[in-house]
Amino acid sequence: MNLEDRIVRLEAELASLRKRNRTFGVLLMLAIAVPALLAFGRGQVQVVRAERFEVVKDGNVLAVLDEGPAGSGLLAVYNKDGEPVGVLGADADGGVLIIGNKDGKTVGHLSADSDGGLLRIANRDGKPVGGFFATPEGGGLGIYDKDEKLVGGFWADSAGGSLEIYDKNEKLLGDFSAGSEGGILGIYNKDEKLVGSFWADSEGGVLGIYNKDEKRVGTFAAIPYGGGMGLY
Repeated sequence: MNLEDRIVRLEAELASLRKRNRTFGVLLMLAIAVPALLAFGRGQVQVVRAERFEVVKDGNVLAVLDEGPAGSGLLAVYNKDGEPVGVLGADADGGVLIIGNKDGKTVGHLSADSDGGLLRIANRDGKPVGGFFATPEGGGLGIYDKDEKLVGGFWADSAGGSLEIYDKNEKLLGDFSAGSEGGILGIYNKDEKLVGSFWADSEGGVLGIYNKDEKRVGTFAAIPYGGGMGLY
């Protein structure tokens, strides 16, 4: 296989990885929706004792066992100030556990979905900063900034591991993935256009340089007798 054929094949694999990774990126963005703790645990105006149970001390409700929004059971725990700090319930996919801080803000959420477990972590203001979830291929991890924007993702897929880095506007700047013959690294500009790539294949390493329109302008690669370079 000549140098040009190698580059074309490797670029096709990189394009496939980008498409696959963007799908995981969308999943990561969707994985951070943290339900409000108050929606599950706030008391009702009328209490029917036969259908709702309360633990009360000095007139303060400390715990409630009631019917949840999905028609299943729900257990809510309150602190001494009446703020909900823990909820155990269920939804259509399985169990749901929600943890709140002393101000009633949701800071942790563990639930089940169609692929397995989903864990969300939020800061003290209830804004999501991290998510860990199961996929058909393994696990996925998303990291978010203070504005709930995805800035990094790491997950397992059929080829191995894949890592992505995003800017503050959730635009892809770099990815590093396992390919069929080794690692594949892609570097992107502010418009998510590929400007640099580095692969491993059966001959060694291949470095590609691209212009702002993703047109290849230079290549440097290992060949059987040493190094090879192409300018376009």
